[in-house]
Amino acid sequence: VDIDEPTLAAMAPEYGRWPWPRNIMGEMVEGIAAQQPKAIVFDIAFSDPDVFNVGGDKYFRDVIAATPNTFFPMIRLNEDNDSRSELRVMQLPGVSKLDPAASETATIAAILPFFFDALTDHRLGTNNIYTDEDGMVRAYEVYADEYGWRVGSLPANVVSALGVPLPDQTDILMNWRGKPPSYPRVSFHEVYLDLLKSKKTRPTDEFAGKIVIIGSTAPSLFDLKTTPMAKAHPGVEILASAIDNLKRGDYLTELPPWIYILVTLVSVVLLTIAFVYNIDQRV
Repeated sequence: VDIDEPTLAAMAPEYGRWPWPRNIMGEMVEGIAAQQPKAIVFDIAFSDPDVFNVGGDKYFRDVIAATPNTFFPMIRLNEDNDSRSELRVMQLPGVSKLDPAASETATIAAILPFFFDALTDHRLGTNNIYTDEDGMVRAYEVYADEYGWRVGSLPANVVSALGVPLPDQTDILMNWRGKPPSYPRVSFHEVYLDLLKSKKTRPTDEFAGKIVIIGSTAPSLFDLKTTPMAKAHPGVEILASAIDNLKRGDYLTELPPWIYILVTLVSVVLLTIAFVYNIDQRV
């Protein structure tokens, strides 16, 4: 469900510029949840309460608390700030001990949804997208070891809630499905405005049995990364790819280093033989 440029334009006259009042998101969740999707995943960081619309925040929080298959991101900040944070790792919902001796007073610097205390189990996960040295995104984190505590990523938590086993490795090499858009999408305003109609025109089972991700491809919201598939790859599409990879278990696997060495040596030997026996250059 895409907060794209047409959505921003369509919603602006009545609801103003982004970000909109949170009751809109609450109504959207209620409308989608009624169709019984597998999961509703937000690629939006609701980090601060809306001091001008406390009622809208409360409504959204109540809807989220009553909808257990909703999932939200947290943003891991630079670990240099951990000592200044008052947030304990063990306070994060769904964390588990990797090390029996893990300290219960260890702190972590992170940006959380303002209602994170209402999220039970594994409904909160990291959504950091890290680049390689060349600025390209190729991998996605499965979980992080934070001072002996296992903190799951957003895609990993979604997939785990569906009963799919996760790999033991801390990250996966992405198996891209192609250039974006790689997944079916619909503009946010088309879905939301239809929910407000007394006589709805959209299918009543549009999201039934699906993993629904609510995020943005609008360039003006700056959630774009560089991947092998595109110079401007929307973050929501990267998140969808990570969930898809973990769900199917078909992420890429790097071969052991000795295979590369063997292939290189065999190629050099064959090339040498070709020169020694003066094999036709076209061959």
